[in-house]
Amino acid sequence: MLFFIVLFVILNSMSGFELLRKESVRNTEVFHYVHPTGFRVCHVAADDGESFFAYSFRTHPWDSSGVFHILEHTILSGSERYRVRDPFNTISKSSCNTYLNALTFPDRTVYPGASPLKKDFDNIFSLYTDAVFRPLLRKETFMAEGIRQNGDAFEGVVFNEMQNETLNHESIVSSHSLRDLFRGTCYQYSSGGEAAEIAGLTYEEYLAAYDRYYHPSNGMCFFYGRDVSIEEKLEVIDSYIRDAGNRARPEARVIPERWQHPEDRTLYCSTTDGDDRITVITSFLTDGDSSSAYDRMMISVLVDALLGSPACPLYSAVLSSPLAEDISSQSGMSADFSLIPFAVGMTGVKEEDTERAGRFLLETISKLAEEGLERDLIESAIRRQEFLAREIPGGIPNGFRLFLRSVRSLEKDMPIASDIDVASTIARVRAAWESNPDLFSEWMKRNLRDNPHRLTLTVKPSVSAMDEEAEVLRRMAEERRPLIREEDEAAFRAFISSPDPDEALAALPGLSLSDVPVVDGDIVCEEHGPVLVQKQLTGGIIYIDIAADVSDLPDEDLRVLSLLTRLLPLTGIKGEEKTLIHRRLRMLTGSTTFSLETGRKSDGSVRCLFIVRTKVLPENTDAALESVSSIIRNADICDGEAIGSALSDSTGDFAENIIYSGSSFAASAAAASLSPSLSVGEEVMGIKAWEYFSRLDAQSAAPLLERVYSKLSERGRYIIHLTLEGDEADQTIVSAEKFLSGFSPSPVPRAVQREITEKSRRISYPISAAVSYNAVAVPSSPYPSREQAAEEVVTSMLSSGPLWEEVRMKHGAYGVEMYLDSLEESIVTVTHSDPHVKTTFDTIISTIDSYTIREEDAENAKLTVIGRLLRPMAPAVKSMVGFRRYLYGITPDMRIMMRKALLEVTTEELEAARARIAAAVKEGSFASLTAASLGEDERFDAEVRSLPSN
Repeated sequence: MLFFIVLFVILNSMSGFELLRKESVRNTEVFHYVHPTGFRVCHVAADDGESFFAYSFRTHPWDSSGVFHILEHTILSGSERYRVRDPFNTISKSSCNTYLNALTFPDRTVYPGASPLKKDFDNIFSLYTDAVFRPLLRKETFMAEGIRQNGDAFEGVVFNEMQNETLNHESIVSSHSLRDLFRGTCYQYSSGGEAAEIAGLTYEEYLAAYDRYYHPSNGMCFFYGRDVSIEEKLEVIDSYIRDAGNRARPEARVIPERWQHPEDRTLYCSTTDGDDRITVITSFLTDGDSSSAYDRMMISVLVDALLGSPACPLYSAVLSSPLAEDISSQSGMSADFSLIPFAVGMTGVKEEDTERAGRFLLETISKLAEEGLERDLIESAIRRQEFLAREIPGGIPNGFRLFLRSVRSLEKDMPIASDIDVASTIARVRAAWESNPDLFSEWMKRNLRDNPHRLTLTVKPSVSAMDEEAEVLRRMAEERRPLIREEDEAAFRAFISSPDPDEALAALPGLSLSDVPVVDGDIVCEEHGPVLVQKQLTGGIIYIDIAADVSDLPDEDLRVLSLLTRLLPLTGIKGEEKTLIHRRLRMLTGSTTFSLETGRKSDGSVRCLFIVRTKVLPENTDAALESVSSIIRNADICDGEAIGSALSDSTGDFAENIIYSGSSFAASAAAASLSPSLSVGEEVMGIKAWEYFSRLDAQSAAPLLERVYSKLSERGRYIIHLTLEGDEADQTIVSAEKFLSGFSPSPVPRAVQREITEKSRRISYPISAAVSYNAVAVPSSPYPSREQAAEEVVTSMLSSGPLWEEVRMKHGAYGVEMYLDSLEESIVTVTHSDPHVKTTFDTIISTIDSYTIREEDAENAKLTVIGRLLRPMAPAVKSMVGFRRYLYGITPDMRIMMRKALLEVTTEELEAARARIAAAVKEGSFASLTAASLGEDERFDAEVRSLPSN
């Protein structure tokens, strides 16, 4: 008997780890292991071509110094085995990873990686393991990535990033509407950091935080995939932690004392001139447990029923209210905290209406709780969750998605079966609702209407907010100046200017081109007249893309059409109650979206498309297409209230995203002078579109919308693309043809000849921010050509190599990226959260000009470019990629030509490409969203334009 006990222990212990338990969920096995140190490992042995892992440490902030955010950056900045300054970036140059990142959450820090190639996966795992358990944590890295004082100013990548977050309108709304509910807990602090507190963080405090929170007893690793070689991985982890001992995990308060009375708070944000938006948002701390799959699903269903679309009652009530212009984008729920908060807000509130807005939100919620929600709202919300559970997802690796769902269960040492089996959780919610039809109204009464633990937050603009913050930082810098040590500064300057030793670089693992299979990424579309069919595994879902060619419309009409895509989800069908059509669509489809896109075809012409995308189950195809047809042909385009909401929605989105997407706006503005297609893109979707919408009102927009809308009734414009499993093809083609028969006969439109409307090649938009967003754009060689292939390799080399080194590592920008758009025939370099403008542009020019092409770098860049073909595509993504290739004339022969050229391009051709890019950049097109506080020495010679006023 003793022999069998010993044998059982041996079989259930691997490399110091003990198998705690095993779960079997829907043909997926889950193994839970624990190490004597307390470190835990979970392996989900799912069939997937993409292997994933994530190290996770519980990190509970005790202030807003951002120490865990800085650790997130610096953990991956050199370790005992890999002693280079930035192994994270260096290994990405010779990797085919499908995900490589590090993230700071409110109460944990996560280091995830994924790859479809075993050797690559093992390389990434090796680097991350050495990083989390043996980081160098050099003071110079802390100064570069975190915070340092340079005379009278503070610098650092994290500091620069969070300066904007500290004062940005949407950041304040998002952060404080949730954090402030958790007063007295670790959640009341910003895990990312706030500028003034980051400035006060010391290197010693940073080291102490690592020592306390990165001990194995406080960490775990999650693996996903059958090919991760779990025994081997456990052995590697054990080799790092076996002598660490077992410490008590650091604990922090995560559940606040319940408030007896609701609270109100007013905060102030920086403002761009003319932006006087005020947001009022009410948030509630519910009793929903974020570690409970059932609670998360139930609240998700309720949020979708209340706020899932403009047809939903809470969303609709806010849009219809005269007190605000739009609903706050921060409305909804969050599972990032121990308990689940719920929030709903209004933006564009007038100063005199702020108190009324707060009362309106509570009264509306109370009324909905008392009256209950209509059955079809709950049914459609549950169906949408069932649809999502059935759909093969995309966007992030499947393993990462499952990790995010299950991490709280794992931290509590609970089974994760309910986190994996989403369908069963939905069934539990449905059963509970069918058993108790008042389930959701009772929850709303308890957690919303009668809940005193609620906060009404008002965020107002202040022209002095940035100056006040700057003064606080100036005084801090003055007080701390005597603490600056010249030896530290000298070491820092030497550190950022010295290249990594060759022996350190040689120690990094990596792939070679021979490790990477060159896969055929072609997607076959069968043509059936104006109906295209792409057959693939879709989980039984049919993806329908309806494209109307509007290339014959002038730029102004295209801008109006862009507004129309905002209007159609807000208005109804003539002669019918406004929300009914959208409720039908919610019941029949997984989602339905309207969009406008523009681009350059392979023959050089400009194509402009109005696109409707929907996804359905086969039995709902005909009814869903009938509803879509009703919206395209019979919408109430003259609904003044809906037009006003669409205008507010459009301008509000621009105002909200000008900081979050600053680099994208700068890139669009810079590229607009290069070609007609890029020019029309800026006119229709860039800052110029924002300017246009800001000049419109409902009355002036109505006739423009009516004129453009009539164009959509012409059958000749349409192409329909179906992605489905083969058995459904014939019947779905018949349904698509029936859909098209409802439109008026017409010829295929002929594209108009477009001109470049943006004449300026140097543009500056001042923004009320502490950092800038910059872009420089130049033309590339034609597609497909060997010259362009060489340029694509060179841009990859520059982006992850010298530009990253000079712009980010030495000058403190949060990020820099150089990319080539093949069809648009453009090369764009952008920087994010950048403390410089002129210095950055000068650095980009000099870096490209002086760069020396090395054979090793060229091979790594080829590997990166070719490796993109290995990334698995979800059916929805593959569907749209195949359709776009058809629409823009990208043939299989073109793709084969480019793949061949990428592999064969020589060092001499790469040097010629670098020289072309270097010459072009000196005369390139520059655009900047420029920090208003920037000194004169950082301003560049440009046409200064003002952003629109709201």
